[in-house]
Amino acid sequence: ITATAAVNTQTTLTLPAPAAGQYVYVCSLFFIASNDGTSTVQTNAVTTSTNFNAWAIKFSAPATANTTAFNQTWDWGTPGAGCVKSTAAATATTFVSPAAGAAIAYTWGATYYTGA
Repeated sequence: ITATAAVNTQTTLTLPAPAAGQYVYVCSLFFIASNDGTSTVQTNAVTTSTNFNAWAIKFSAPATANTTAFNQTWDWGTPGAGCVKSTAAATATTFVSPAAGAAIAYTWGATYYTGA
């Protein structure tokens, strides 16, 4: 599942709430911040999350036009071997980019499953 917003827009990736008694298990997560042709500096930009133990990314990036300012993937396991469990059952899990950055587009992506 992925979420991308237009330049200058905050992006939210929402992993839907599972059934009662079930949790979201996140196996991998990626986050990309891309500069357009004008670009701006990102200094101590911070992402947020809900239902994922306050997990966040803090990053800085130079004002370099037409580049990927930040690109990171976290691999936490596979469905057969175990992945990271959300904090609360039957609750959506979200990952939110920093506030809209001028000339920057954000993309989130994740692989996940739900279970007890």
